[in-house]
Amino acid sequence: MDGNSLTLAFSLLSVLLAGIALARTWWHTSRDVRISTTATEVQVVADLYRQVREPEFLAHLNAVLSCPKDLKLDKGFESLPDPVKKSAYSVCYFFEHLGVLIANELIPSDTILATMSSLMSRAWISLEEAITAERQYRQRTYPPDVSSTFLPHYEIAVRMAKERAARLSSS
Repeated sequence: MDGNSLTLAFSLLSVLLAGIALARTWWHTSRDVRISTTATEVQVVADLYRQVREPEFLAHLNAVLSCPKDLKLDKGFESLPDPVKKSAYSVCYFFEHLGVLIANELIPSDTILATMSSLMSRAWISLEEAITAERQYRQRTYPPDVSSTFLPHYEIAVRMAKERAARLSSS
């Protein structure tokens, strides 16, 4: 083997080893990111489970589930009686924030929907008239250049829960 062939062989070997080192570094970095992401997801999910079992949240949820159906809701949520109004806002914004996490795939939706879909859906059903009234009130009273949306991510989460239930019942 002459000097040029030997140099070429060492160069190719160097490129091969550098490629292997790069691939190994990429794999380790990807693995570390997955582990870190999973750890963060686990913490968020644990915090959500803790919050939903808090006595204060459960009291709000019970108030929402007992919400009368025959209310006049001209001003949306503001028309709700005071104790129910506070509970409705608390429960709906909790599930709205949960919906943001689910819709943007920041937490695993299957895990959350498997455990919270019943509470989420029952609260939605209890407040659906009030939510619709709030949306209508905002459309009537907000300036045209201000968003009148209300609980869009909560609605997405409820839809996902219904779709999940339908998939599970058909399998």
